Parts: sequence; C-alpha cells; structure tokens
Amino acid sequence: MTYYGTPSKGCERCRRRKVKCDQRVPGCFKCSKSGFRCPGYRNLSDVVFRDESMRIIRRVEKQKSVVPKSSSEEFEENLELSVNDTPSYPLGPFWFPLAIPQKLHSPRDDLAANFFFANFTHNEPPFADEYNNWLMKSLLDKSNILRKAIEAVGLAGISNVSYIPEFASRSRQLYGEVVVAVKQDLKCLKGATADTTLMAIILLGFYEELNLESSDQKGYEYWAAHVKGATALLELRGQDQFIGQRGGLLYLLLRSQILTCCLQQQMSVPHCLVKASSAFQSSNIRENWKTRSVASAGSLCVVSFRVVNLRAAFKKGDIDYLTVRNEALDINSDLQIWQEGMPSSWMFSSEPALDSELDAIYGGVIHKYSSMWVAEAWNNWRLLRLLVSQIIQQNEKRAPVPDVVRQLLAEAMIRHTSYDLCVSASTFARSPRIISLIRPLSIISRELVNDTALRTFAMKQVRRIGKTVGSRQACLLADIAAELLASNSDSGWQCGVAAKSEGLGANVSWAVLIN
Repeated sequence: MTYYGTPSKGCERCRRRKVKCDQRVPGCFKCSKSGFRCPGYRNLSDVVFRDESMRIIRRVEKQKSVVPKSSSEEFEENLELSVNDTPSYPLGPFWFPLAIPQKLHSPRDDLAANFFFANFTHNEPPFADEYNNWLMKSLLDKSNILRKAIEAVGLAGISNVSYIPEFASRSRQLYGEVVVAVKQDLKCLKGATADTTLMAIILLGFYEELNLESSDQKGYEYWAAHVKGATALLELRGQDQFIGQRGGLLYLLLRSQILTCCLQQQMSVPHCLVKASSAFQSSNIRENWKTRSVASAGSLCVVSFRVVNLRAAFKKGDIDYLTVRNEALDINSDLQIWQEGMPSSWMFSSEPALDSELDAIYGGVIHKYSSMWVAEAWNNWRLLRLLVSQIIQQNEKRAPVPDVVRQLLAEAMIRHTSYDLCVSASTFARSPRIISLIRPLSIISRELVNDTALRTFAMKQVRRIGKTVGSRQACLLADIAAELLASNSDSGWQCGVAAKSEGLGANVSWAVLIN
C-alpha cells in the first residue's frame, strides 16, 4: 500500500485544471458556468492508499530478466537518480526524486519513510547528494537510530493528516526508543559528537513541533529541551564539524531551530552559536557554496543574530527607545547592503499568474526564481525586514516623541514584505520547502498593519500547509490567526489571542540562513 497524500476533493475536471472546486452537488459551479457536465466526485477512501501489488509484481518480473547486481551497487544506482527525473507515481503532496533504496520491513515502514522524504526533505542544493544519501542509507538498518527517528516523524505526520491511531501509537513508541538511544550515545564523547546523534536530536525536536497543539508553557517545553540539548552538542563538536559538508548542513538545521527557540523565548543568541557561526563563515564549505552561488558574499546569518538580540531586548524592555531606534535602522541598512550585494543570478521577476484560481496564488501574481534555494533566501531576507519593521513601528508608538514619518515607513515595509511573502507561496506550493513559510505567514496573519485580505490568505495557507504535512502546530497557529481576524483587536502583539501565538514561536520551519 502506498500513501498518496491528502487527495483533492474536487471533481475530475477541476482537478485536471488545478483550480478550486466548490464541490456542489450534483455538479460544481465552475463546470456549470463553463457549460460542461460535471463528471462528479471520486470516493476519497479509494485514493488515499492504493494497492500497488500488481505494479510491484510486474516490476519484479521485469528485474528478473536483468543480470543481478549486488545490494550495494543497486543502492548506489538508486541514489544517482537525477533531480530532473519524474517519478512514475507521486509519493505524496510533494515528490522526492530519490527512490527509497529497497522495500522496508512492513508497508507501514514504507509509508513512514515515503511521507518523510516527500514532505520534510529535498534533493536540492545545498541539501543534496551525500547528505540525502546518508539519511536514506539509514533505512537499511532496522536498528539505526536515524531510521527510527525518520519513521517516528513520518508516522506522526501521516497520523495527523489522516487520523490513524495505530500510526500515532507506533510513532510515540519509536520516539521513546530514539530518546533512550540518544541518552546512551551521550554517555561517551564519540557518541555525543556523532552526526547521527545530532541529527536524531534535531528530528526529535521536529517531532515535537509536528505534534505541538497547545499554546501554554508545557506545549513547547519538550521541543525547547531538545533544542537546548542539541545546542550543548554544538560546542562539543567544535571546529571539526565543518570538515565535511554533512556537518555544515547539520549545523544549518540546528541553527534554524536555535534561532526560532530564541525568538520564542525572547532570549539572545547563545555564545556557542555565535562562536560556531564564526567558524562556519570562514570554513571551506561556505567558500565552496559562494563559488557555486549557493551562498552570498554577505552574511544574512550575522544580521539575523542582531535581529534576534534586538527583538529580545525590545520585548523585555531592557533598552531605551533611542537605542532601539538606532540599532534597528543600522540593521535595516545592513539588510539593504545584503540585497544590493547578492549574486546577479539571484534576481527574481514577477509575472501574471496564468491561473489565478490556484489556492496558493495571491493577487494574480507569481514570482520566478532561479532555484528554490534562492527563493528561500529571499524569504529569509523578507522575514528579517518584517521583524525589524515591526520593532521600529512599535518602538515609535511608545516613544515620548514619536517619529511619525519613520513609523509610517516601517508600516509600509511591513505591508510590502508581507505581500511579497504571500506572493512567494505559489513558488513553494509543490515543494517540501513550503514548511519554511509557516513562520512568516503566521506572523503576517497576525499583523494588524496588513489588510484583512492579506491576513486571511496567510492564515489559510498556514492551515493548508498544516493539513498537508500533518503539523498540528500550524493548524493551531491558523486557528489563533482566525480568532484574531474575528476579534478586531487593537494590537496584534498585545492582545490576549496574539499572546497565545507567542508561545508557538517554534513554528515548523527548517528554513536555514547560510547567506
């Protein structure tokens, strides 16, 4: 049985045209309006899981006529599939171009691995080749800690999407086994500094993010505990972690979670992360990425540290309004310099959408980027501009003598970056990278400077992502945004509903800032 993701409920004609169907009985409105007879609706229970027995049998029979290869040769061949190869059938709402190397021990294991690779990772720069091969090789060993962590996350996602109690129970069991294994690995230096240990802890944190469904303090404490534990390992791993590309990629994933944790807990960036970042900036890995235009000359990461630190001090009231104003304007200047110094290949264009009825399109416009990685880098920059502009706006409102012009400029930047972030949603619509939008879109949906239409679109996108990848936290964020939209509160930061969302700062986001 193969999991095919959350199926569309629309009629066949609307699905083929990739437009939203109102599912009216006996026929939908779009078919009626176009003068066509509506073909009707399929039985969803027949398409969520499909019997692939005959296809697998034919595949096996075909392979019998080929000279057998060793298991290692076959595995390496599977891993060499091009990112341009199109799968014979979709693995889920997003397809992953690398095939699972071999059938796992049960259909449930297959489903979990497929769901994980289809929705939570991708074979795109810089996360490609050696890193993805390493994750997939872990599936060959049933006792491998990464295999258990991957299956725990995959089963949690499937259970949250389709409500399968058996999968949820097995997911929790695997989660517990990974926790026990990690504790055992931490007892010795070799185990504590191993890549598998760090990746397992990152996945444990991601598991907690998927299942977070409460806005109170206890709702995220397990996630925060995993992040803090991984942060301690960051310093223990030292400079040697940047010898190979995999170590650098693990650092990026962990850094993203640490920064999110800092934002959520209103705390400054820990010294060990600053130290590790300095080592990474001068590493051969990043130099190689700059040569390949995967990383920019300027460091957006360093700017992000300043934003996190300023936001923490501002929210706590630790600095006066003049210091906040000067620091925020200085950060804005650095963000402008980064934008002006980016590679020419990173420039994007805006084009009219061919079909404005697609759910992920806002304003009838789409963005064209040279790669998904570049699109994500732009969104990281937009999010930082948005956060700084929020600080400037709120700071001027509390200043004894507000600078009205500066406040209006900040509000204009909030609307501008919010608009661009919403327009970019269509770019990520069929990519696992779409989870990187949960955090910025949830912020946009709560920002009262934005108009209702924009906030509503952002809220709906967060909910759609949550239902697609099985993130309870994203769905809860959407619920909070919907409540805010209906409440007509005076302040998106200060009202009680928004306060609940502050406790959900651990939004499911594997966006990374290497630029």
